Amino acid sequence: MFEKYTEEYLMEQAKQMGQSLGVDTRQGSIYMDACTGHILRVAKFYEDLRMAFQMFSDETCTGEVLEEKAAQRQIYRKQATPSFYEGIFQGVEASAMVGERFLADGHYFTLVSYDNGYYLQAEKPGSETNDIQPGQMLIPMKNTAGLLAATLGELYLAGNDKESDESLRQRYQDAVAFSAENGNKQQYKSWCEEYEGIGRAVITPLGKGEHTVTALLISADGRAASDALTGRIQEEIDPGSQGLGEGKAPIGCHFYALAAKEQTLNVSFHAQISAGYTSESAIEEAKKRLNGYLKEVALHTPNEEEMFVQYVKIVAILADITAIKDFSELTINGSEGNVKINAGYVGVLGEVSFL
Repeated sequence: MFEKYTEEYLMEQAKQMGQSLGVDTRQGSIYMDACTGHILRVAKFYEDLRMAFQMFSDETCTGEVLEEKAAQRQIYRKQATPSFYEGIFQGVEASAMVGERFLADGHYFTLVSYDNGYYLQAEKPGSETNDIQPGQMLIPMKNTAGLLAATLGELYLAGNDKESDESLRQRYQDAVAFSAENGNKQQYKSWCEEYEGIGRAVITPLGKGEHTVTALLISADGRAASDALTGRIQEEIDPGSQGLGEGKAPIGCHFYALAAKEQTLNVSFHAQISAGYTSESAIEEAKKRLNGYLKEVALHTPNEEEMFVQYVKIVAILADITAIKDFSELTINGSEGNVKINAGYVGVLGEVSFL
């Protein structure tokens, strides 16, 4: 809006005005020297004004300003949450070690009582600890009498990073564009997506017949929502799907929270590794980028479209990996073509392997 009002533009305007008045407009003239100070101040004013408009625009505001605008619609940034793993202990019951710290794969965990069980909670919140392989040895930070061995089990609940400005802005703009009130479709979506750990809720009116609403829940990392979080959402919106109005859902509406199922995608190809790299590093980089693409498909495919994993996108991702000099015979689940994600499912990466 104010981009053209630069110092150069205003200086040219001053010259043209001076010429129309018949005064000397050469550099160093009395007229131009008198104008220069004012021009600098006006140019800075326009730059500050442009930044202010950018700061408060729904499309471009960031950080605290975006949070304040979203809060006006009762929408708040989701904070980072830690991952939880099962623990396998020999010689001592887990209940006797609550509060003990362990080290696995360079990350610290604390054994906590959570969701009617005992789990290892990552001390650092976020998604960084989601990909630790089960079977890692747990190193206790202090001696525990009777403990013979400790091993990291399966991931129980994935950690999530702090919500990005882009995600928060999208939720805010959805709330502005589609009024969430009186138990309409947008309100059910807002109710579900306000939970930390939920990245997307696909709402289907009449999903199980008259007077029903179903919500397909996808986690913030593009995978199936956990059973614990799905159960919590169910109980807080419509306990037991009874439609009795004992939760957020209005009386007479039976709400069903359904965790998405996971459809595994195995990727394999012949590869020539670039000099200075190893096949292991190439596979790790491929997994990282492919997981990012599958997350994008799960969270951002429009509701009216079916989810597809595009073969050409996989090709482009692999072609952009420096560690892979060349590759051929790429297959996804044994086929060379797009993969349709079944209704109610999200695509998750399985094995990435070289033929």
